[in-house]
Amino acid sequence: MRAISYDSYLEFTAQCQASKCVYDHISDCIATKNFTDVGQNLNGRVDEKEFNLTFTTVEETRKMVTDWFELEINESDEKVIKDFSRMKATMIGYLYQMVWADTHRVGCGRSVKENMYYMMICNYGPRGLKVTKALGKFGPPCSRCPEKPEELSCNSVYEGLCGEIDESHYNLTISEAVKAFDNELSTKLTTMCFVVCILIN
Repeated sequence: MRAISYDSYLEFTAQCQASKCVYDHISDCIATKNFTDVGQNLNGRVDEKEFNLTFTTVEETRKMVTDWFELEINESDEKVIKDFSRMKATMIGYLYQMVWADTHRVGCGRSVKENMYYMMICNYGPRGLKVTKALGKFGPPCSRCPEKPEELSCNSVYEGLCGEIDESHYNLTISEAVKAFDNELSTKLTTMCFVVCILIN
């Protein structure tokens, strides 16, 4: 299983969608230059009480992420870990995207609309949940790290994971992330945001 690094490009596409309050998987519009096949987890809440700032706290963000794990862990089946095609139709798969062995990048966005609709979106690269694949390889932690495209060693901090954490995206601004898109993807993303904006307004 690979260590996860934060990715500002994936964050940009997630934030674009979250800002428009589109609670739906839009797989063809969230690609980045590095990941043409992107996975996605969504979490949304409605609170009719007067809005408070708890949504912006680290604790509330952590709760929205742990929901993806806790809502599905009891539905989990060992057979699914070895063969994802066995996943029950009722299962959403958020848990499996979070722990998919080949996924090594994540970027998230969140928004509040009309002081009552909360949304959080995380995009993952590369996408997990491949029907013909297993969740990961079996063996002792960090014993079967990928050898391609480059050989990965065990993480120096999280010794059970493969590869180091890339911190180069932590301080990347949104404008820098936008510039990193090629023209075609940038145009597609801008068009999606424009169309979505029309649909919800």
